[in-house]
Amino acid sequence: MDASIVPMLIGSGTTLLTAALSAFVAVGIYRRGERARGREAAREQQRLTVVRMLDTVDAAVRSRLGLAVFRGFRNPNVDTLLALPRLLVELPKDDLPVAEWSAAQVQHALQTTRRKPFVTRMMTIETQLISWHRGDVATAWFAEELNKEPFDPKFKIPRATRVGTWAREVLEAVVVFGTVRFVQWTWRRGTD
Repeated sequence: MDASIVPMLIGSGTTLLTAALSAFVAVGIYRRGERARGREAAREQQRLTVVRMLDTVDAAVRSRLGLAVFRGFRNPNVDTLLALPRLLVELPKDDLPVAEWSAAQVQHALQTTRRKPFVTRMMTIETQLISWHRGDVATAWFAEELNKEPFDPKFKIPRATRVGTWAREVLEAVVVFGTVRFVQWTWRRGTD
């Protein structure tokens, strides 16, 4: 072997080794970046899901607190019930206890005709979803709570609750219209 070839082989080998090492480092950096972007995308999706659920819960609470006359007798429970399947679909399988717990809590809230227990239950849902998103509450907590109050996939609002809610709304409408009529009558009597 010629003596001038040895330095060329060493130089070429060093160049190839450096190129392979550089490629390995570049692939490692790329994969690390992809994992970080994937985690960030999952975190953002979780945030969007939680925000959507919070918006739905807020709308349900505001609707339930408003008089039926002013919301057009629109059922405030429907929006909340429609949001639950989306929550179950959008969260990853590992976080499914969070969605099922939220759904179970909404089901229990919808079984009340009184506003205060409804609002309290809905605020609990919001508080726990926010705590979970921040990392203060683990998914395991939701799984434990599901054992106490399980999610019913075939849930229907009980007839007594629907009738009680309807009766309260009718009574509120009678009071509102009666008050308006009384004010009109009093105004006429005062102006005659």
